[in-house]
Amino acid sequence: MPDISFNIAVLVCAPPMIAGRLTFDETQAGQLFGMAVNGTRIRFDENVF
Repeated sequence: MPDISFNIAVLVCAPPMIAGRLTFDETQAGQLFGMAVNGTRIRFDENVF
């Protein structure tokens, strides 16, 4: 993942909790789980609390 980046898409603060949605965007290089994925672009969201 030579070019991975992420942005905070949503950030919610309601003390004592903080929640956010991170949007990741990257291009795979080499292999992933034994499969050739070189050059495949992947975008996904992750929720964190």
